[in-house]
Amino acid sequence: MSLFFCRTLHLERCDFLRSIPDMSSLQNLQDFSCSYCHALITFDDSIGMLGKLQILTIQNCSKLQIIPSLKLPSLEKLSLKGLDSIKSLSPMLDESLDKLKILKVSRCHDLKYIPPLKLPSLEKVTLEDLYSVESLSPMLDESLDKLKILRVGWCKHLKYIPLLKLASLEKLSLDGLSSIESLSPMLDESLDKLQILKVQGCEHLIHIPPLKLASLEELTLWDLQSIKSLSPMLDESLDNLKILEVINCKHLVYIPPLKLASLEKLTLSFLSSIESLSPMLDESLDNLKLVKVNDCPMLKTIPPLKLPSLEELTLSDLYSIKSLSPMFDDSLDKLKVLNLKCCDELWSFPPVMLPSLEILDLSDCECLESFPPMVSQSMAKLKILRLK
Repeated sequence: MSLFFCRTLHLERCDFLRSIPDMSSLQNLQDFSCSYCHALITFDDSIGMLGKLQILTIQNCSKLQIIPSLKLPSLEKLSLKGLDSIKSLSPMLDESLDKLKILKVSRCHDLKYIPPLKLPSLEKVTLEDLYSVESLSPMLDESLDKLKILRVGWCKHLKYIPLLKLASLEKLSLDGLSSIESLSPMLDESLDKLQILKVQGCEHLIHIPPLKLASLEELTLWDLQSIKSLSPMLDESLDNLKILEVINCKHLVYIPPLKLASLEKLTLSFLSSIESLSPMLDESLDNLKLVKVNDCPMLKTIPPLKLPSLEELTLSDLYSIKSLSPMFDDSLDKLKVLNLKCCDELWSFPPVMLPSLEILDLSDCECLESFPPMVSQSMAKLKILRLK
């Protein structure tokens, strides 16, 4: 039977397949995948000469040791996963794959070397669970002018990421890089189009350089156990930043004044060493609409909130807060939701005007001595009141 006109070929769980034979007759093949072929050791070189192949997926072939050089002028997506015996992506990626847009390499635990990427059309790169990779050089030494998304996760021995020459990068995610101590020189240059930066689970990270990210809109810092200060990282003005999340950074003690004119959402959670939100909130954040501060057991004071656009405020599980003054010294005319749940030591509630308030949650505030007198006078729009 001729396979000349075959466009899609998926090989899955071929338990006794040891070698992929000559594929040169499959010149119309566009989508080829080989999955869970645990006895597979080699591919014939002809796999690298399929001129119309657009999608190549090789996953969970634990004995596969080498993939031939790929001379695939039409390839757009390449996914390699669970290749436990692969130690290098050379010679596979030594050639230029001019149309490749998506590259995903994951769970290749013995992989040590990725050659320089000569991929002029590359838009998205995902590198995950590569336990033996120690550096992203020389892989990222080339300029990848069209790369928009870079995700590097759970590469536990990765120590070095070179200076990123990525003029089109819009989203950068760094997860679970337990050997990384600094984001310099990676972020030393300005990444003018970067909109989303997520740094999570990098437990030994101690230094983040000043962020020269003119287009940054969303910044997430999660589970950074060695970070003590967000200075100098936030010393620069990030004029377009709309969302800032700082979560489970247990040794963080200092957040500098936020020069974030466009900030709309601020989340501070599980910061066990933070004692004050000053000087962080000393500046006026005119566009801030949502603030969530929870599970910060050492937090004792909150400065006056100069937040004219604030609509939702959550201050929950703050076990050292005893008073809401001077926090409410300024008017919060647009505040609709106020959540003070589980502030165990809170005993006083200052008389303030909250004319737009619709939801007030004071449940589990066990030391609150009296219901605030302002309720009947200055909460005309209140719809939901929770007391427990």
